[in-house]
Amino acid sequence: MRTLLNKLFLLSCCTVLYFIFFNSNYMVVRIIIVIALSALGSYFEKPAHRISILVIFAALFFILPDLIYFSPLICYDVFKEKYSLSFLILLPMSISHIFCWQAVALILTLLGVSYMLKHYSASLEKLKGECIKLMDDSREMSFSFKLKNEELMEKQDNEVKLATLNERNRIAREIHDSVGHTMSSSLLQVGALLATARDEATIKSLSALRDTLAEGMNSIRSSIHKLYEDSLDLQAQLYALAKEFKFCRLSFEYDAGKDQPLKVKYAVIYTVKEALANIIKHSDATEAKLIFREMPGFYQLIISDNGSKNKPDSGAGMGLNNIRSRVESLNGHMNTDTDSGFRIFISIPKEKE
Repeated sequence: MRTLLNKLFLLSCCTVLYFIFFNSNYMVVRIIIVIALSALGSYFEKPAHRISILVIFAALFFILPDLIYFSPLICYDVFKEKYSLSFLILLPMSISHIFCWQAVALILTLLGVSYMLKHYSASLEKLKGECIKLMDDSREMSFSFKLKNEELMEKQDNEVKLATLNERNRIAREIHDSVGHTMSSSLLQVGALLATARDEATIKSLSALRDTLAEGMNSIRSSIHKLYEDSLDLQAQLYALAKEFKFCRLSFEYDAGKDQPLKVKYAVIYTVKEALANIIKHSDATEAKLIFREMPGFYQLIISDNGSKNKPDSGAGMGLNNIRSRVESLNGHMNTDTDSGFRIFISIPKEKE
């Protein structure tokens, strides 16, 4: 739009200048020719094409010398192009056809104005392009920072969750080792007193104490087991295994809930440990993947790597056989693939309620 306005302004000035100093009966023909050449200059973007238009204009000048009045409009498209100053050769030739020095001065002035308009428009286009590039870079950086922030937040949440679960585990072990042993010892002592007691009242009291201690012991055991089961978060455990794996780059994907049966959690954790150990022992992989998904009717576990040597035989190996046994004990299926690297594909059906 800016180029169109600039050209309309130059065309108006050139037409007025032509009308004042030359005023031919065929002015309309000249204007049509100049408009056509100017339109071609806007249509073609390659410098060679625009220079060619200037050459055509120079050739027409020998037939219609009065076209020199429209040179500022034609030269607008070729300013700042290579050889763009070649139009100056027209000026000496035009002097013989222009009998007024005022006309020459005004044409030169319009050429200067044309050059300034072109320079200004080119500068604005450059600034606009740089502004758009900066905006695109800013959006890209903002999106990248957002992804990084989400990744860091997720990592932080996993770290906090893992630390919380480890603390629960530690509390469960301490209760089991301290309170549980104390209660067991108390039960043994009460049992020994019962064995030696002869008084009916004492025996009755000791029996009540034994029953109370046994009930408390069972309650502590139930709480410890529940606490331990709650602390066994499959996502956190798999994240911890992925974090500890330093052999190669490992991508971890988890898309499941948190209410898997305890035996499924144990089987998945054991399988992942064994599979990652096999990668370290047998593979030259540079990338590995760990994926756990929950489908409507089954759980899916995939461990793969891009290693090219010492691929484990799917039918041999204590570790793979143990994995297969654990999976089959849960009515699951295990398949291996060695086409590109090594992949273990496991599906474990959900228990019907």
